[in-house]
Amino acid sequence: MPGWTSFAVLEAFLFIGILLLGLVYIWQKGDIDWIRPEPPQPKAPAATVPIPPELYQAVNEKYS
Repeated sequence: MPGWTSFAVLEAFLFIGILLLGLVYIWQKGDIDWIRPEPPQPKAPAATVPIPPELYQAVNEKYS
């Protein structure tokens, strides 16, 4: 059955072509973002405490 082989190859190329058309359509709409945005950097919580900043610096240097 040589006819079935060429039919199967044609169907495979048709399927891949439809997938590529869908990819191009979505890419043109801008729904595909190849460059990921950088995640937001966590912010240090603001605290109002009567502890001097030098003490925080000393603790950070001790445990670094």
